Amino acid sequence: MDRQRDTARVPLNALRRQVAEAAGVSASLVEIEGVEIDENALEVSYSVPAGDAPMVEVVVEHPDGRSDSTLVELREPAGLKVYGEAIRIEYAGRDSETGDVLVTVDQRRGDDWVTLLGCGQMWAVETERDGEPVRVTCHAETPTRPGDDAAE
Repeated sequence: MDRQRDTARVPLNALRRQVAEAAGVSASLVEIEGVEIDENALEVSYSVPAGDAPMVEVVVEHPDGRSDSTLVELREPAGLKVYGEAIRIEYAGRDSETGDVLVTVDQRRGDDWVTLLGCGQMWAVETERDGEPVRVTCHAETPTRPGDDAAE
């Protein structure tokens, strides 16, 4: 049978996410370098930045007024519990003006993950405490490191 050859352009975001899941890293860190066909699979060459992984301090502001914070390395998606709710936080890039780390945040609902924050720094987790609905506010702060201009 004769075949007619053609090409199609496919957005890289879906492929980048699949490579990130297979490699166990955040999709925003993956740079696709090449794609080849290997029998019945795509062979994807990729790179991730060498050196320190982006970090954020996740601050949870509880309804009773107290707050807790946790330092999170974002080389790979990180799982956290906020007021008993499972959330997943992932590196999404940096703010071009301030250099602050931006994240995406998903909350586990049944078998699915629901996006709470697509790309930014502040989100809220909806949960229940003693049968009452509770809204827990969270935000990600970019920690300063010794020698950073902001620390001086």
